[in-house]
Amino acid sequence: MKKQRIRIVLIFVMVLTLFIMSGVRLMQIQVVESAEHLENAQKRIASHKTIKPARGEILDRYGNPLVVNKIGFNVVLERAFLAKGTENDTIVKLLGILEKASEKWEDNLPISEKAPYKFEKERGEDIEKMKSRLSLNTYATVENCIDYMKSLFDLDHVKNPELLRKIIGVRYEMLAREFSIHNSYTFAEDVSVETVAKIQELKYDMPGVDISETTHREYVSGKAAPHIIGTIGPIYAEEWAEKKKLDYKMDDYIGKSGIELAMEDELRGKNGTREVVQNQRGEVLSVKTIQEPVPGRNVIITIDKQFQLELQKALEDQIKWNRSSTKYGYNAKGGACAVVSVKTGDVLALANFPSYDINDYKQNYSKLLKEKDNPLFDRCLMGLYRPGSTFKSLILASALNEGSVGTGFGVSCRGGLTLGGHRFRCEGSHGNIGLASGLTKSCNVLFYEAGRKLGINNIVKYGNAYGLGIPLELELRHKAGNVSAAEHKPDSETWNEGDLIQTAIGQSENYFTPLSMAVMTAALANEGVRYETHIIKSVQEYDYSDTVKENKPTVADKIPLSESAMNILRKGMEDVSGTTYGAGGEFSLVNLGYKVGSKTGTPQVSKTRFNSAIIAYWPTHDPEIAMYGILEDGDAAKALIRRVINAYEKSQKRSYTKPQPAGKLLP
Repeated sequence: MKKQRIRIVLIFVMVLTLFIMSGVRLMQIQVVESAEHLENAQKRIASHKTIKPARGEILDRYGNPLVVNKIGFNVVLERAFLAKGTENDTIVKLLGILEKASEKWEDNLPISEKAPYKFEKERGEDIEKMKSRLSLNTYATVENCIDYMKSLFDLDHVKNPELLRKIIGVRYEMLAREFSIHNSYTFAEDVSVETVAKIQELKYDMPGVDISETTHREYVSGKAAPHIIGTIGPIYAEEWAEKKKLDYKMDDYIGKSGIELAMEDELRGKNGTREVVQNQRGEVLSVKTIQEPVPGRNVIITIDKQFQLELQKALEDQIKWNRSSTKYGYNAKGGACAVVSVKTGDVLALANFPSYDINDYKQNYSKLLKEKDNPLFDRCLMGLYRPGSTFKSLILASALNEGSVGTGFGVSCRGGLTLGGHRFRCEGSHGNIGLASGLTKSCNVLFYEAGRKLGINNIVKYGNAYGLGIPLELELRHKAGNVSAAEHKPDSETWNEGDLIQTAIGQSENYFTPLSMAVMTAALANEGVRYETHIIKSVQEYDYSDTVKENKPTVADKIPLSESAMNILRKGMEDVSGTTYGAGGEFSLVNLGYKVGSKTGTPQVSKTRFNSAIIAYWPTHDPEIAMYGILEDGDAAKALIRRVINAYEKSQKRSYTKPQPAGKLLP
């Protein structure tokens, strides 16, 4: 009994001790440590978010917008809230929402969308990059690539081949952009408000999915000079090492081609910073802008949008006429036309055909790659063509100016020239013929002899001075081409006099872009003075409050042509315009009220293939513009001249109107 009483007392004491200790601890928490716990309960977590700036806009020479900004919504994945192992489920849910709404998502995998899978062979460079990113051998097959990604992305259980391809496309893009806790991933761009609402409604079931409001590029006239305007795109892993030094964020978009690439530094602007304060439960307590974003600068280009569109239409019509006129044996594959200002060096228009609408570029890139005659290829700046007889204008002016031939120089043309046992043909048998007439009638024999007397070194000298075979001052990426000379012949072949005379008539290893040929024509029209070639007119602050940069006409090079050389050149080219086009018809050049200088050419591509080329400038005694046109496997490029003149004269009635400031697009 006594032991039992002791046991009860001990239990009571223990319980009492526990109550006392609990009371003391409770008092300590509620009274002594209350301030500390209150502070922890209200503890704030501050994070910094990047505020993207509005990208600068692109306008034509008269202030008409070509590329502007608009507000849009992106679907974004955030790694911090997307648990590992749930990526595929989340992607499938998002794909279902987007497909139902007919929305597009990011997928740049160079593999066909449907089984049996095939490489998109037109995207050779992208295929190489893919294999490199996946650390696969260059000879890896499409099956190797798919199998590797199935394993890498834990997709072995997916049996539906079309769904598998869609998930792999997204996962590959996430890999290429280094999706991580520090780098969000843009799943889809510029989705509709209805799609945003649907995603917000189902966000509870898709952790890591967010909607961001941002600016998007809007191409006002998508068909106007798409090769010039260019594109923007995400920063990929292989670009990141260099871009991060320049204060880019991994999820930034950058210029990839055209003006967007060339003027990236001006267009991009500067990121701002926003501080977001949350409590420990994730509730937002305050949002404060620490650093306002600085919008990019606007770029005014030298192109006149309307003139550009009219030139594109003229080129398209002429090529389509070629294709429909099968009875003449012509079937032009494509072509280009470049127009420049003689007095300033400004590029006024660069037309390519076939072409495309830049609004289709992102969504239909693979389709555009597969289209016939390659509409994505910029023939004006990257296409290299033999000039053919259009080159004779340079040879005539240069030989006269150099003193290699005199004003009375002539030959007796009997249909060709025999040299080293080989007969070099002329297209006619012109009899006794002089320089101006020889240019008008395009006598090969006369130019064989003039070229021999001028010599290859002088041909290269004058060609380079007038913009051939050298990089131009142009802000856009372009090819220089080359003036034919010994160093441009294949290693297995030796340079000989036959090469020299072929060079003099625009054959051999002469290869130039349409823009370079227009620049050469402008320099000839300008009596041997070549201005720098520019496509950027000015750079303006985003609100047009200040002109940051403006290109002024600047002489790039000159070998002034003598008066006698100009007189004969002008006479020969004026007579081409008069005799070739006649006094009537819609393409006539003799009823304009002023004279036009032109020279046709039929550059030989192979034994059976010929292009049709034309150079022209006008008016001949006070020239304003010069042009070059080329039709691949076509005829009658000369028909472009009258339409270019008509379009140019309309453009001169337009004037610059200062655009209204775009304003602040985002908070």
